[in-house]
Order: sequence, then structure tokens, then C-alpha cells
Amino acid sequence: ARYQIPITRYFAIGAHVGPAGGALVDRTSGGHSWSQGFRIGGVASVRMGPVAVFADVYETEMVFLSGPANGTSKLTGLTVGVALR
Repeated sequence: ARYQIPITRYFAIGAHVGPAGGALVDRTSGGHSWSQGFRIGGVASVRMGPVAVFADVYETEMVFLSGPANGTSKLTGLTVGVALR
């Protein structure tokens, strides 16, 4: 789910939460694992005509049930990008 609130004509903030999936490949043994989890984050964007520049701060938590990464893994990150609107 994603919700965005326009603050001004050009600036908006928002939040998102939802399911996540991932894969891990062990570079030494070649073993692999699949995982499921969730992702939550916040986004801020500035619109300039048909283009928007955004920054997305998020945290993803995944559970690996078997393989080389057995257990829970968290990933926190920042994505900066350009979107066509």
C-alpha cells in the first residue's frame, strides 16, 4: 500500500508498506536461498513539469528458512531517483 500527501503544488511526502521477496546466492559455495518479508518506508518528491525527483528511505526485513542465510535479515536503504509523471 502506498499513500502520498501533496504538501504544495510541487512537493509531496508519503509512506509505503507491503510484502517483499528476495534471493541470496552464496558466492563461495553457490548455495542459494529464497525469502519472504515486508518493506516499510517514506518518500519525498519534488515535481518539475512531467518529471519528479524523489528520495525513498526504507527498511526491509526478510526471513530465510533454509540455506546459507538461515534466519532474519534487515536491510535499510535510501533510493534517489527520477520518475516520469
